[in-house]
Amino acid sequence: MNEGGDFTLVYKSQVVDNNLNPTWQNIRIPYLTLCNGDDLRKIRIEIFDHNRTLEDKFMGFIETSYGDILSGSKVFEIIESGGDKRGAILTVNKVELEQVPTFLDHLAAGTEINLIVGIDFTNSNGSDFIGDDKSLHYIGGDTHNPYEQAIASVGKVLEDYDTDKKYPVYGFGAKIRKESGGLLPTQHDFPLSDSDVHGIDGILQAYRYKVPQLSFSGPTYFAPLLEKIITNVASETAAAPIDAPIKYHVLLIITDGAVDDLDGTKEKIIAASRLPISIIIIGVGSEDFASKLNNN
Repeated sequence: MNEGGDFTLVYKSQVVDNNLNPTWQNIRIPYLTLCNGDDLRKIRIEIFDHNRTLEDKFMGFIETSYGDILSGSKVFEIIESGGDKRGAILTVNKVELEQVPTFLDHLAAGTEINLIVGIDFTNSNGSDFIGDDKSLHYIGGDTHNPYEQAIASVGKVLEDYDTDKKYPVYGFGAKIRKESGGLLPTQHDFPLSDSDVHGIDGILQAYRYKVPQLSFSGPTYFAPLLEKIITNVASETAAAPIDAPIKYHVLLIITDGAVDDLDGTKEKIIAASRLPISIIIIGVGSEDFASKLNNN
């Protein structure tokens, strides 16, 4: 029930066909959605007879509250549309309140955040000549380029929650220049530094050091980098002692365009869903990212 006395639909069950004594599936509904945090707020449960071709027939309702159900009221007589009670009942078989900790609760309990950065070096970013101010990877002048701005902005927020402030940084979509002057094949998950860098300034320094060594290439593949990160996180999580602080990983991918291996990327994201990791993808440049995502 709303403050004005009318009702808002918060849940609609599945249909149980051809059964005069139906048992509905268990449901999960947020506490605030159900009663706005007010245990005494009135809740109405309405019952309908489903009809495939005509409008569903209203059979009756009960009115109660979450507090009543939780305190012991489990069997309710159904009131028909005319106000009559004809012996039909609705039984609540089970009710419980599940406490779901927030992310801040996890941090307060000692969870550590590890930031991982992946940077797009494909040729859609423009020239790989660092002095070309039309390139998204342009290095020069008094301001950060779009990639540096993204690293600094997001990194500064997450840095406070990372205990050791050591970050692995990767690139993808580029050919690395060999000392002999030749180029390696296009790499999709190469490190920007031989070891983890320290602090956001360390990420920026590793980025600026690596850019001149790269020849921008393509296509834009996320799956190889995701596979590397997922493997590392899974191994680290499995090897962690039971009493060790939980480590939560945040992979920040910065890119200038739509992904070219969308199916493979989806598979890797699904695989990552069972691990303590979030993936943030930030688009830089002037591309219409919403349009590209909708087309995919």
